[in-house]
Amino acid sequence: MCVTFAGACSSGHSSSDATTTTSAGPATRDQYVAAAAEGVRSDPDKPKGITDAQIMCVSRALVDGIGVARLRAAGVTTGDLASAGYTFPSSLSAALPAPARLAFGARLQTCHQGALLAPQISSAFLGPDNPTTPAENQCIAAEFDDPARRLLNADLVLLSAPAPDDAAALAGVALACLHLGARTAAAGKVALTAAEKSCIDRTASADAPLRAGVASALLDPDALPAATRAFQVVLAKCLPGDRARRLAGMPPPILAA
Repeated sequence: MCVTFAGACSSGHSSSDATTTTSAGPATRDQYVAAAAEGVRSDPDKPKGITDAQIMCVSRALVDGIGVARLRAAGVTTGDLASAGYTFPSSLSAALPAPARLAFGARLQTCHQGALLAPQISSAFLGPDNPTTPAENQCIAAEFDDPARRLLNADLVLLSAPAPDDAAALAGVALACLHLGARTAAAGKVALTAAEKSCIDRTASADAPLRAGVASALLDPDALPAATRAFQVVLAKCLPGDRARRLAGMPPPILAA
């Protein structure tokens, strides 16, 4: 298993139509858990530093949160789960009603999935050459542990691309946690005061048009101009005219080119 739209997957495959059986009959819950754990262990893109205890926590959360019956009904085999980079078929998410997806997300939160995946989630925004700070990673972890993020936790595992609600949630996390002030200064090669950086961080995290623009750009890169226009409004609120003009046309530095 992997986290597809956060960039934590190697090239994998979807489910086959085969049914998992053993000499004693259909695969058991424990066999599904063991297979999921093997899939994580063998994935070259698994979170750096993940422990075997964390792997087992996530694997149990996956199997118990989705349910063996639903996995079988969707054609997900133990062989699938044991494959590095495996992605679930779309039918599986469709078969999970909202309460079940929320409960699945809550199980994943007990494993602190956000802390495990913060670098990959950040890389999906910033690109591989702009690592996050420890403070930014801690903020992302706290956001993902929030009960309001249960559906996002579930969809990170279930879906191969973000739904609109997921994109909006991810945009909110990024704007709350990734230090736009410091990243704006670095990307624009301008000197900003601590107060100006703080203003950009604070204003951007609360700005609904910017959040909507970033979410749209996650879904469709052609929507980047809307995010750029919203970011320019934020800069105009926080910077004197000369510095704001120097950054004219700059997109939000949390959207990797």
